[in-house]
Order: sequence, then C-alpha cells, then structure tokens
Amino acid sequence: ALIFQIAFYAPASMTVLEILTNRGHFRPRNVIMAPLKNPIFLAAVAGLAINAFAIDVPQFVAHPVGLLGQAAVPMALLAFGISLHGMPFMEAGRSPRRAVVVASTLKLFLHPALALLFGHFVFGLSGHALLAAVIIAGLPTAQNVYTFASRFGRNLEQARDCGVITTIACLPTVLLFTLLLS
Repeated sequence: ALIFQIAFYAPASMTVLEILTNRGHFRPRNVIMAPLKNPIFLAAVAGLAINAFAIDVPQFVAHPVGLLGQAAVPMALLAFGISLHGMPFMEAGRSPRRAVVVASTLKLFLHPALALLFGHFVFGLSGHALLAAVIIAGLPTAQNVYTFASRFGRNLEQARDCGVITTIACLPTVLLFTLLLS
C-alpha cells in the first residue's frame, strides 16, 4: 500500500494537478511530459528500477540520497505545522467546512473500508496483512495533501483542516478497525 501510494498514486496526482493548473495549455504532449518533469515520479521510478534490478548504488550516492529521503517526512510535517500558526482551525468564511468534513469522513471511514474490501476480495489478504492495509488506509491526511496544495496554491485551508481532523480522529478509527479485524 505504501509503495502504491509513493510510486503510483502521488505521482499520478501530481501529474493531474500539473495538467489542470496549466490553464488553456492542454495538449496531449503535456500529459506525456508532466510525469517526466515531476521529481516525485522520477525518484519513484528510479527507486523501483534500482530495487527491481538489484543495482548496487555507490555509498557516496546512497548516503546523501538516504539523508534527503529521511528528511522528507519531517520537512513536510514541519511545513504542515507552520501552516497551523496564526490561522484559526475551521475558521468560518475561510475554511470550506463542509468539504473538510466530507473529505475527512471519506478518508477516515471509506478509504479503510475500501482497503478492507479490496484487500480481502481482490488481493486475498487476511489476518495481519489485511489489518496492516486497513490501518495504512486509515492514517491521517497531512503531508502529501498539504504539500500538493502548497505546490499548486489551491485549497490550503481545506488541506490543513483535513490534516488536523484526520490526525485527531485517526486514533479512534484505527482502534475501531483493529477491534473489528482482531
């Protein structure tokens, strides 16, 4: 599930957003070139290729790339935390409250339910493997969504507020799914 999100879902989302934010410049060439200009997609492809072909990366390359990889999540969380300063949570007139509630509810309940159904019926998962897929699906929305919203200058308040709600509410929902699947 994590590899799918990092290697396919995030780059595909970034590509769609790149295309949608290029107003009036929609060309089939742009659809093809967008992923090739996306560092997330290129890094995912490189990582998958290195892993698939068991390429031995020299230490002088692997070490700095590893450090950057280890810094990615803390930096995204830092940016998310900075976004919380000075902006009231779910502020009337600024935050699209209905959209936040709908998106958060879908993330907390529908996404794990779909992971449960697909995991069990499509991929034949059971036990701990199925529980892991459901828990990963139930984790909070935060870094990727906020990073994408920042990158494209769209719906920052919604992304931030969804991140806060899903971070607070994921503990009870993950516990609920754990109890149901135990």
